[in-house]
Amino acid sequence: MPNLNDLYPTPVGARRVLQGNTAFALGALHAGIHAANGYPGTPSTEAMEAMLEAPDRILAGWSVNEAVAVGVAMGHAIAGRDAIATMKVPGLFQAADVVASAASSSAFTGALVLFVATDHAPSSTQYLVDSRHFLSSLRIPVVEPRDHQDLYRAPRIAADMSRRFQTPVAILCSSVLCHAEGVVAIEETRTVAPSPSAAAQGHVLLPQDALRAFRHGVVRRIPDIAQWAESSPLVDELPGIGEFGIVATGEAALVVRETLALRKLRAPLLSLGIVHPLPLERIRTFVSKFKNVYLFEDGERFVEGALAQAGIALQGKEKDPTLTNWTPDEVGAALDGTLGRPPETPISHPGVRAPKRPPSICPGCPYKAASLAIQSLKRQGKVELVFGDIGCSTLLHFQGALDLNLCMGASESMRQGFVLSEPAMAARCISLIGDSSECHSGMDATRNAVFRRIPGVKVVLDNRAIAMTGAQASPTSRTTESGKAPFDLVASLDAEGARSERVDAYDRQAVEHAIEAALRDAETGSFRTVVLEGACIEVADRTAKKGTTLSVDEDLCLLCGACDVCPGIDTAPGETPVFNGLCTRCGEGAELCVAACPVQAISVARHDAKSASRPTSGPIAPASDSNSETSEPLPPAVRVAVCGVGGQGNLFLGKVLAQVVQSSRDFDRNIVKGEVHGMAQKGGTVCSTFACGDVHSPVFATGSVDILVVMERSEVLRPEFLGLLKPDGAIVLNDQAILPLGCAIEQYPGMDSIRESTRGFRTISLKASEFAPRNANAAMLGALSTLDPFDRIPVDAWEDALTRLSPLESIAQGNLFAFHMGRQKSSPIREPSEQGTSIAREAP
Repeated sequence: MPNLNDLYPTPVGARRVLQGNTAFALGALHAGIHAANGYPGTPSTEAMEAMLEAPDRILAGWSVNEAVAVGVAMGHAIAGRDAIATMKVPGLFQAADVVASAASSSAFTGALVLFVATDHAPSSTQYLVDSRHFLSSLRIPVVEPRDHQDLYRAPRIAADMSRRFQTPVAILCSSVLCHAEGVVAIEETRTVAPSPSAAAQGHVLLPQDALRAFRHGVVRRIPDIAQWAESSPLVDELPGIGEFGIVATGEAALVVRETLALRKLRAPLLSLGIVHPLPLERIRTFVSKFKNVYLFEDGERFVEGALAQAGIALQGKEKDPTLTNWTPDEVGAALDGTLGRPPETPISHPGVRAPKRPPSICPGCPYKAASLAIQSLKRQGKVELVFGDIGCSTLLHFQGALDLNLCMGASESMRQGFVLSEPAMAARCISLIGDSSECHSGMDATRNAVFRRIPGVKVVLDNRAIAMTGAQASPTSRTTESGKAPFDLVASLDAEGARSERVDAYDRQAVEHAIEAALRDAETGSFRTVVLEGACIEVADRTAKKGTTLSVDEDLCLLCGACDVCPGIDTAPGETPVFNGLCTRCGEGAELCVAACPVQAISVARHDAKSASRPTSGPIAPASDSNSETSEPLPPAVRVAVCGVGGQGNLFLGKVLAQVVQSSRDFDRNIVKGEVHGMAQKGGTVCSTFACGDVHSPVFATGSVDILVVMERSEVLRPEFLGLLKPDGAIVLNDQAILPLGCAIEQYPGMDSIRESTRGFRTISLKASEFAPRNANAAMLGALSTLDPFDRIPVDAWEDALTRLSPLESIAQGNLFAFHMGRQKSSPIREPSEQGTSIAREAP
């Protein structure tokens, strides 16, 4: 993502392609917001990350949980500053007490804005809830951005609303918009002087104050905001033709516009960016023009119910009240029924299905040894049940090392209730939690175990980061100045009365022995915590490993597969293991595969730079400062989908495509770029999208994609990916196989199956992992650049984009080499043989 300091001085009127969260953050700076606090949570995280890059322009910081973040933001507002609190939707309920109390308070004179990322799919949340019911019950206005421009404007509009009506304002942004990228037109920057602070005295919330606040909200606040909304920029009417009209809210309005464009319809559309309170008179006027009006909203039937209560009848989700997240296919089906069109028949693709690919922890993750140790204890019958938490540790479920979870911080409290009901299980079950979750809300249960003297074992996986959301700082993170964490987790646990033991997270035997010893203590009535310390690979210091590499002694190797503990090592029956491009060398810990080998056939050796160096295509010219122009314009709309396995660099392809189009004459049109919803873990199935021209949504309809780029060959077999292609669409296939967890080689589809399943599509194939193991994405871009319509773009435009987007010159060199090799090596899929296909396996 671009740095916010670099974006801040962008001239008014300039257009930039920005991720939704970045657009929001830039909008906050341009709106003069003074402070921001939050807790990481997919898909809201990047908004705060971006604001943290501009400490001279906004006072931003992570808090230990969402309730604290909202309380800190409230303090800023009491001091007369405009403040934002960021979170995902479960965080709103973690902070519910603070939010509800703030809605009744009159102590703040600054703005209090809640930025809440919703998840109506859901794709990264453990439950599905429509928070509009909760917020409306507190008389808090709710804004729903409809596109990236709305997201950029939202902080300004919400802050002005908060100050004018003295209320918290909630911005509910869909997960799609948060993570997708789109065009934003920059507006004027303003400076907002802090408001005079309200007197701190006289603002104690008492029951009579709550009743007075309720009456004020019902009689004054909500009616006044509703009147303001009638002419606000959050309501737009797009003219059209036809006998029916459409009302759409939030991201659903974007999906509706995409569907109308695909079906070449021009139905009038009333687009709502505010859903509580509703501009009822504006809606009544629009509805009165048509015989039928259709409503599209994500979540539950919240707007539909509010309009029905106001006597405005629209056709909503009567046929499917459980539909909570509209897609172009679902909107299209609804409109086809309205128009009397027969439903579109999905394209049938013969052939086998892709293997299931559950999400997995990253190669080299410090949690791996704990997973292996727990699996071993389970096999021995020493552990029967593992209570888990939310975060990267959840992924241990797919490795048989975690049995159930509930929410952040609840693993230990669940274990306690279970043990109180089944005392004999105190030494047969454990709770598992990450360090950030322990600091977030898990420590309450630790104190409860000590307070109520409940025996058992709690395992804390301390990876020094909030890893699941991108390795943000947590209280246990080491600072660059001292190399120590500002908060000593083990000392805190000991101070609370929980006997703790530190263990190296990469020492599998030590981990297993420590848990086993703690379970023996539980038999005597003790409560113990075992803290496994090992840095997340995203924050690990690998300086000590520079100049070294892993090697396998073929003479010693037994071909036993004992080292098959990680996706970073390729194994096949009868073949010597090979380390692939996913290997991270286990961060700053001792390599698990080295310890796993029974004959020490794997060792750490000095790296021979000369023998390991890769030839390049010659000197690489620096990026040109001039914009490249296409020899002929691109088609009216172009859509590309990129599917593969997490960790292959899929998102980079979309970034390069966006950069290439931005530098061409086609940037006067729209650009959208999306990514997989949910947990894009390394080793899991991922998909990203890119589109330019007459396009609106990063979520694509069936049969709308021009080119499907496949980074891992079996992923082309997934109906949700292959079905996106137009009948005359093209496929760019990387002939690399990465076997999912639990998939035997003989169960993995071969190239014959893939050729049969993709028959009828224009397909080219290459084996990028053979000549560009760490730059396969750039190689795939090279192959893509040879296909129409991207062959209309000059090669120097691609080179320029690759150079600009590569963080280091060495990376740029590798990317450019891979790009040109990809252009040379691609060939029709009918030609390649099965021999030489790269096979990688995900570890158990």
